[in-house]
Amino acid sequence: MEIDIVIENNTCITSFSSLECYENDGFHHYFQGKKPEKFDKILEFVKNNNGVTLVENENEYLVYNDPFKTIPLYVSKNKDGRVHLSSNFKSSENNITKERDWDLAGLWEVIIYGSSLWTRTIYKNVLKLPSASCVSFHKTKNEVKIEKYWNFSVDEDRSLDSIEKSAELLFEKLDEEFARFQDPGHYLLGLSGGMDSRLTLAFLSRHLEQERLELFTYGYDEKILEYVYACQVADRLGFDKPRFHQLKGESYVRALTDLPLESGGQIGIQHCHIFDFLKSFPVHAKTLISTNYSDAILGWAARYPKTDSRSSLFAVLDQTYAAGLIDQEIREAISSDINQVLKNHDPQSNISSSDEYVYITEKNQNFHMLLTFLYARYCPVSAPFVSFDLLKTALSIPLLFRQKKQLADFILKNYFDFDPEKLGNISSRFQWGGCFSKRHDLLYFKALNRVNSSLRCLTQGRVEIFNKYQTENQESVYYRNFKSTIDTALEKLASIGVLNETACAAYGKVPLRSRDFATLYQILTLSGLV
Repeated sequence: MEIDIVIENNTCITSFSSLECYENDGFHHYFQGKKPEKFDKILEFVKNNNGVTLVENENEYLVYNDPFKTIPLYVSKNKDGRVHLSSNFKSSENNITKERDWDLAGLWEVIIYGSSLWTRTIYKNVLKLPSASCVSFHKTKNEVKIEKYWNFSVDEDRSLDSIEKSAELLFEKLDEEFARFQDPGHYLLGLSGGMDSRLTLAFLSRHLEQERLELFTYGYDEKILEYVYACQVADRLGFDKPRFHQLKGESYVRALTDLPLESGGQIGIQHCHIFDFLKSFPVHAKTLISTNYSDAILGWAARYPKTDSRSSLFAVLDQTYAAGLIDQEIREAISSDINQVLKNHDPQSNISSSDEYVYITEKNQNFHMLLTFLYARYCPVSAPFVSFDLLKTALSIPLLFRQKKQLADFILKNYFDFDPEKLGNISSRFQWGGCFSKRHDLLYFKALNRVNSSLRCLTQGRVEIFNKYQTENQESVYYRNFKSTIDTALEKLASIGVLNETACAAYGKVPLRSRDFATLYQILTLSGLV
């Protein structure tokens, strides 16, 4: 499923596969899934209809994406002046193969943030279109320009003066989105121990017969709480228990063959879980229901009260520079990208912080939405949370009620009689305390992580205590499958000037903290492209 737009000799050539085309007066809209609605103004159209919209006027071609970046777009320009816009990173890379120019700042953004920021990719001569943006191609001046057309600014709805009113509004909007699953078809849903997939299944239970939905849960062992809770949730809502997909070391090794290239290095192989499932089972006759972007809609990054604190992106950058891993030039380039991302943030809008702004406009689009797009190479995908109307509604709800996904809990408890306190939770909110983790569970969880870190280090990953709270055992997988190859990966990145001696030495050591392994997986992913 891809789209290609070539601008050559003042002529626009468009090709696409597995995408539908909607033609209106003066523009073409390429989309998958939901058919577009008519709007008089082009900006209202592109915001409200997911996909890519191509407009031609007397002097230029304009290409708009939607606020969610449901179709990623990469812009490349070769020495012959051929401008190529594609949703397939490999296709854009082919356009500049002879002049491939590594972007060291882009590569470092992938290493420390998980994906590159703003328009940057791993190549200087390939740019990506940020969310809610337009790229213009001038017909005679050979100019290419990328600009934002919307800044995600939504005012607080002060009439929502209680959590009851806020939940009622959000419930109605969510139910509208899930009602379209009444149409004939068979579906797949990944069910975890987290609140988002529970909420998704709860809404689906209102509109979708049990026999039309197959559930699956991934993990490294069937005894993990992720699967235990998923089975209980499915039973509570009247569905068959999920199929369990076991993730093994081979799962991550296999991902190295295609995920780096398909994602342009933006998706680390440690995120291969659903890809591994889709490749392992005959799923093309079913539509995958993706919960991606639910975190942004439900307020994962929302906090009350508002804060004007500096984005944590700068803190990560400062730590990387202070450790001597990057030079001043790379630091300035990354800092410039962060400022470009935050440039459009309106502090008066109902977004709680610069970090939440980055989360709903950059991180989700560069990671979750790119994942969703790539899933569609294996089967059709439907993403009910990816709705502009739903986004506007969510961002208008007072932060007091939206923070820390309180509304998801309220809706489950009061609209589905599904009390989160009566069924365990191991989502990323596990360490927030309260009903999400009893104090002794939290202490045991932290102690077990420390013990296992030491055991893995002492035994080269051969010995560890079973951790029921853990979904994947990526640290042990690293020891068993990748530790012997990390030096080669570091050498590859050093050969193109990305890593200096200090960085190679730092990343050549196996870390104790679990979160630091993600950086090593990003390095392994990028090395697959060198």
